[in-house]
Amino acid sequence: MKEKSGDMDGAMADYKKSVEVDPDFYDGNFYTGALMLDRAREILADLNALPDDEWEKKSEAMGKEADNYYKESIPYFTKVLEIRPENTDVMEILFQVHTRLKNTEEADKYNKKLIELKGPNWMEGGM
Repeated sequence: MKEKSGDMDGAMADYKKSVEVDPDFYDGNFYTGALMLDRAREILADLNALPDDEWEKKSEAMGKEADNYYKESIPYFTKVLEIRPENTDVMEILFQVHTRLKNTEEADKYNKKLIELKGPNWMEGGM
């Protein structure tokens, strides 16, 4: 309800609490990770909307802030995948996050698994 009303901080706190109470709670892990990705994307969208001179001044700090949210999302999505190991949507999320963070070894691991499950053209949505 907090998320629907726009209280993202409250929603994040509630989702984190749900995972503390039950570390295997799929929705709590998924939505905590998803909110972190949303925050990272918002930061990057704000950064990209800045005029060039402001972008130059703020790009490093805002990029690091976004990357921190990406990093924080990893354990939540990893747990989701542990709970449902064949969830290719979450594998794609982890592939994208690790690619963004230049964690090449981890990105390659998810790419190989996605190729195995969805075929060599998984990025294009084909088999």
